[in-house]
Amino acid sequence: MHETAGTVRDWLIDGQRVAFARVINRTGFSGDTELEFLACNEQGDETGDLLAGTVADVSLPALRKVLAGPKGGIEVLSTTVKLQQAVDAGLSCGGSAQVLVQPADTVPSELWSALADQHPVVLATGINGAIAELGSLVVLPGRPPFGTLGSSAADQAITELAAKLLSGGLASSEVVHTADGPVLVEAFIPEPHLVVAGGGSVADALELQASVLGWTARVAGDMSEFDAALSWAGAAGAVIVLSHDVKYGPESLFAALRSDSFYIGGMGSRGTQANRATRLRNLGLSEDDIHRIHGPIGLDLGGRSPAQIALAICAEVLAVRTGRRAVNLRDTQDSIRTRKLAG
Repeated sequence: MHETAGTVRDWLIDGQRVAFARVINRTGFSGDTELEFLACNEQGDETGDLLAGTVADVSLPALRKVLAGPKGGIEVLSTTVKLQQAVDAGLSCGGSAQVLVQPADTVPSELWSALADQHPVVLATGINGAIAELGSLVVLPGRPPFGTLGSSAADQAITELAAKLLSGGLASSEVVHTADGPVLVEAFIPEPHLVVAGGGSVADALELQASVLGWTARVAGDMSEFDAALSWAGAAGAVIVLSHDVKYGPESLFAALRSDSFYIGGMGSRGTQANRATRLRNLGLSEDDIHRIHGPIGLDLGGRSPAQIALAICAEVLAVRTGRRAVNLRDTQDSIRTRKLAG
């Protein structure tokens, strides 16, 4: 996703016309839940994919049609993918889908930068009636919205919904019905990228646990590798410092605190945490900076083996990502699933 968004951003900066498509509704395609883009510029270059290429035969002609026509305009397509076609493409089953095709210049440019840099972002687009001709709204955490749906009432309602989706930390796509017409609200929340400073059995277990969760992980043995991994992870970074080296451990934490990483944790006893904090203060960090570090790292699950420690760490990362308090579900009253938010 972020590579596709970066390409679209570059095309737009170069002054090219660009159209993009995404799936807005589907039935079937079990196991495939990733939010994706397929984009095309006026020179015929393509980037991205939708449903493993199974809807390209209807999406690409529509993209080219939008680019050949006047500026503005949205088109919604319906298509069906048969079982054998889906299986041949690597999907578990076929299904039906609706594809939304839209000019990229009708969307605030902040969307493409946020996606390219792996920041959580919400995109809201009117998909039918007059509201479909009035552009899109983009919402980033802690910032005023960009763009407009053409109605102050719709803008306010969708901005409030977007804030809830962003705090929930889970990617989603839903159609919200407003007084001005239906609005597609898409929350793009990248999966965590684990950046592990230090090796060993726990690092190996973290890589395995990340794989089980559908996350990605990189283990860095020194600061050069660590800096490269931080850059790779971007704002989706969850930094896990395992190293007890008196230089590498604090230096990696210092670098993480200067990055966009959403989670930073350090393994070690309370004494180790105190020693690291002293060194970080000497490096010029404030108490607020140091308080951002989760240490001792992980949830208190009682595990001792590397695999159990990795589970406790990833559980804490997930809780931070989704904004949830890590408590027993039996002791809560709310739904055990993220509630569907209505406009």
